[in-house]
Amino acid sequence: MRTQERHAHIVTGKHLNLYENCDELIRLVKLLELSPLHTITSQTFIERFRLLVNAADTYFLREEEMLGVTTLPNSVKQRYLASHRKIRDIFYNIHIDSLKGRNQTAIEIYDQIGAEMERHLSELSTDLKSHMQSFRH
Repeated sequence: MRTQERHAHIVTGKHLNLYENCDELIRLVKLLELSPLHTITSQTFIERFRLLVNAADTYFLREEEMLGVTTLPNSVKQRYLASHRKIRDIFYNIHIDSLKGRNQTAIEIYDQIGAEMERHLSELSTDLKSHMQSFRH
């Protein structure tokens, strides 16, 4: 029972503030949507994008800490670490495109980042729920 309580505590995010970090991440992704016509070279976009990248890094660190203390199968943990790398690569490519002055709008970026983050968070939620249910049985 003690193991279940510990995992429930971690999964709810109380131990690592995972939900708070996730909420901040979602808020910042939505902030990009508020400036859909800005190009990725505009100061507004760059400032908001930096906030998003910092929030994503914080969230990923928290998630990696959580993955380190759960008993999820290693293959599941590796899938999330690979997803972190993929999202960080997207951020890097956007940064490079911005430096090169590529004429791309924020809405295109929002769609790209939003879809990938949504997939990542949805899969994590599903895996954690399944994992918790296996402890209950």
